[in-house]
Amino acid sequence: MRRFAALALVPALVSACATANDPTDPAKVVGVDYELRSHPLGADKRPITPRPGPEGAPEWRPGEFMAQAIGRAVGGALQLQAKHEHLGFYDEGACVLGAFVSANGSIDMTLAVTPGHEYVVMAAGDEDVRDMNLRVDADGSLVGEDVADDAVPLVKFLPKGDRVRVVLSMIDMDGGGSFGAVVLLEAKGVRLAPERVKHAVGTSLATAGSASAAISAHVPSATGLVFQAGGEWAFYATLLEPKEWWRTSGVDLEGPSVLLGGGDGIARKLTIEVRRGETIVARAGDKDDRPLAVLREAPTGPVAVTLSNEDSPQVSLATLVVLRTE
Repeated sequence: MRRFAALALVPALVSACATANDPTDPAKVVGVDYELRSHPLGADKRPITPRPGPEGAPEWRPGEFMAQAIGRAVGGALQLQAKHEHLGFYDEGACVLGAFVSANGSIDMTLAVTPGHEYVVMAAGDEDVRDMNLRVDADGSLVGEDVADDAVPLVKFLPKGDRVRVVLSMIDMDGGGSFGAVVLLEAKGVRLAPERVKHAVGTSLATAGSASAAISAHVPSATGLVFQAGGEWAFYATLLEPKEWWRTSGVDLEGPSVLLGGGDGIARKLTIEVRRGETIVARAGDKDDRPLAVLREAPTGPVAVTLSNEDSPQVSLATLVVLRTE
């Protein structure tokens, strides 16, 4: 019970930590530089190792590995965007997703698509991943796949229907599991500057690292926070117009949890709302672009999580991170 009660301290501790650091450089909070570096597709597969942060700053290893996966996937997507002027980021739902996937395991998502429209889905993993595959199907029929022996799969497809399923599979890795990330592009999508993506990802991962440090420092029996696992996505990035919201449903929280968000420097206010049926379980935000919701107990059953852009002058890339105590 001490662990559950300590979650009430997280918002204040994270706020104090954030104000003590330069808000333009969220990586200082967790002690690593979450720079999103380019990763040539099918070429240089050397590990992306975040540079050390200020001396004495705590490192948050789950965030470092998630940053490697997202950095590789987004780096490749930004290269494609630069090379092909008609491509931009998918704006009908989450365009970047990240998760911890067990060895020889897989994770999937369902996408709303436009028949005959061009889409590109690509993936990458952390430094321990040597081979991963992507499959796109519709009603069980194959739409496209990349099963080559590498860790940067890419599938281009033109769907015939309005829904497809994307499956990311871990084929070869070191250890019992690794982090993987998927990025979605589409013809006439939203073109993003690398700095906006870095800001959104860095802000949320830095806040997550701060929350983890707060838990481990104040609860002797806890080691901090880790990403939601168990076949669930734990990181999302989505493009939101002013006053627009995005929702993911059927989220099974594994225990006491922290859900937090981050913006790309454009949104001024983001909110997170967690519902179990018609009941609001938690709500946070409406003050800045870094909302943080704490659930001291896991809801009895799946929840729906809504991320809203309450105030921004234009479309903004907003992130959602789902964490649990360890």
